Amino acid sequence: QVFAMGVKEDAEAIFGVGSVQRFLDAFADRDRGGTGSISGSEVPHLLRSNGLAPTELQVSQYLAEAGGPDGKVTSDQVLSFCVRTGKDESTLEELSLFFAPFDPDEKGLVPKHVFRNLMTNVGECFSAEQVDEMIADICAGAD
Repeated sequence: QVFAMGVKEDAEAIFGVGSVQRFLDAFADRDRGGTGSISGSEVPHLLRSNGLAPTELQVSQYLAEAGGPDGKVTSDQVLSFCVRTGKDESTLEELSLFFAPFDPDEKGLVPKHVFRNLMTNVGECFSAEQVDEMIADICAGAD
């Protein structure tokens, strides 16, 4: 696959190499014709199944920029959107506020068992396997 200069590297810096590769594999699975693009209507599920939680408004705006919900989008375009969404400071602040009650020492740390419980039982729940992947990525990024 060919990527715009820096897009893949930016995504890897934000999400980790393993997460980006899993995303690209999931993208390739949806690219049924091997054209290097998928239908815009598949983008929300692709993003959410890979641990991202853009708002409906963000997805709609992105698809309008990329050609609309019936248009095709490339992995490069979707990674670029992920990078922009991943750098959204308000999202980081919202996450910090959400986890703050579970971090009484204010060290930016939440016990794994608490994180696992929250991710599998609160809001849009993740599977145990998805949470295991998140924890592995977080622990790998701490090295």
